[in-house]
Amino acid sequence: MKGYEVIHTKNFPLDSRTLLKTPKSNNNQIRIDGLPIAKSCNNQLWSILAYIVSSEIKKTVFPVGIYYGKSKPNDSNDFLEDFVVEAKALLTNGIDVHGHNKQF
Repeated sequence: MKGYEVIHTKNFPLDSRTLLKTPKSNNNQIRIDGLPIAKSCNNQLWSILAYIVSSEIKKTVFPVGIYYGKSKPNDSNDFLEDFVVEAKALLTNGIDVHGHNKQF
């Protein structure tokens, strides 16, 4: 490659986090994804998915919100508003499970 120096090393990290000294983490995650329902129409399904890391909860992805419409949500703020309000309440107050309050 012209203009670039090629470095050959057996000890080069395979993961960029190692190179950047960024710790691996298993944090709770929220993801948003959309998909068309069919090629013959513009209808789409958009989901808000969560993954919670806890020793008490089976580690699985689960839906926390779903949007269905003829196109992408017009305004992401409108799409996420209910989720944000509920997530803030959970972070502030936790959730009661079988008489015990679980904090996030």
